[in-house]
Amino acid sequence: MVLHLSYIYYILEFTYQPYDQTDEQLDVILDIAFVHLPFSLYHSWSIVLLAITTFTIIMPEKTDETPSLIELIVVIFVLMSFELIAIMYIEANNDFAGFAGFLVIAFTLIGISYEQEEIVIHLAAILLSIISATYFTTSLVKKCLVPKAHFDEKHAHV
Repeated sequence: MVLHLSYIYYILEFTYQPYDQTDEQLDVILDIAFVHLPFSLYHSWSIVLLAITTFTIIMPEKTDETPSLIELIVVIFVLMSFELIAIMYIEANNDFAGFAGFLVIAFTLIGISYEQEEIVIHLAAILLSIISATYFTTSLVKKCLVPKAHFDEKHAHV
């Protein structure tokens, strides 16, 4: 199911361009708010649920408090993949709908760091959420400022 959602997300974000420069601002806002934003939220949340469900199925129930080295490596790998997916949401979208998917992944990392008692997983989730927040902030500034500068450069040559 996640593969189907990923395919639909790809079609929606990269091949379906419902608006251009001639469209009204209200049409663009409504399209982002009612098509791109909900699907971005749904897609990112389904990825989080897939990872959590996979851990629930595969990992044995623990009676002691310390996870094995293999479990730690797998958890760190999944946390790093969450980070890469969050960066993909920011970089792949031309509109601001990708930030919703990013926020789902970022709050998942924060929640994992808050609830995890294992120090390695806790610190890895905190570090990755800080990296996410920093990347989010710099990307948001770029997306807000670069189009204005690019627009001014384009019309300055005319």
